[in-house]
Amino acid sequence: MKNFQTSLLFLENKVLNIKDLSRDPIRFVRQFKNPKDQELIGWIAAHLSYGRVEGIQKAIEKATKPLGDRPSDKALGVSHDYWTREYQSAIHDWKWRFHKPSDIAHWIRGWVEIQQSGGLEQRLVPTKKSTADNQLGLLIENLKKDLPMSYGLRFNLPNPNEGSTAKRWRMMIRWFVRSGWPDLGIWSRYPPSDLIIPVDVHIGRITRYLGIHNQKGVNNKLAIRITEALRTVDPMDPLRFDYPLAHMGIDGNCPTKLNLTICALCPLYEVCDRPKGYPYKNLKDTKVTI
Repeated sequence: MKNFQTSLLFLENKVLNIKDLSRDPIRFVRQFKNPKDQELIGWIAAHLSYGRVEGIQKAIEKATKPLGDRPSDKALGVSHDYWTREYQSAIHDWKWRFHKPSDIAHWIRGWVEIQQSGGLEQRLVPTKKSTADNQLGLLIENLKKDLPMSYGLRFNLPNPNEGSTAKRWRMMIRWFVRSGWPDLGIWSRYPPSDLIIPVDVHIGRITRYLGIHNQKGVNNKLAIRITEALRTVDPMDPLRFDYPLAHMGIDGNCPTKLNLTICALCPLYEVCDRPKGYPYKNLKDTKVTI
């Protein structure tokens, strides 16, 4: 346990010394200072964050450009017709994989309606009677009723109570809840200790190398298992290690193809099973639900 904790802290310290957000979608959110602006841009950016980094960044930039320098004021101040006419016209040639201009227009309107009925944090904050996952699942089911179910919008609404990792939702919530870099800390009522890690292929693979699990696919049970392991290091803020671990894969510092030269420089080398020969034959395949 001590070596695991020391290695994670070493990795975190290395990342904090560099503070490079050039390949992370939160950089678009941090361009704004107003919390409502950050929340709206985060609402858009997180849910477009799938696929290659370069494509994600172009998609976010074009989808948010019509909102200007005060995006929340713009979104809350325009009429219903603005989204079906001016906004979609401004991004008429935009498309990002599963998403079309109409999907983003409806998605932003969804945020507006949430703001007008108490706000996003109020809808997601855990209570004594309802866990974080239950709150998220309830919001997702309500959005399924309120939004047109195009393929792009259905893709935005994976429910953790149905086994999904809800990776993009949990990444967005982490941005808003945690106050440690690179996150924003704009929500005050949602405890960081209740956060669950947004598992993608990088987190799933790297935590497998660390011996946290032996599961090849990713699902909600795996997200909870990884989070519990991180809570043994910091029970109050387990997701402080999410960004450093994810960017080991995103930035190429833990490539899929084994490279012992890169491994030798890794802060996690001492506690990583991969350079020592990982027992892949014991892996259990599970359905991938992200």
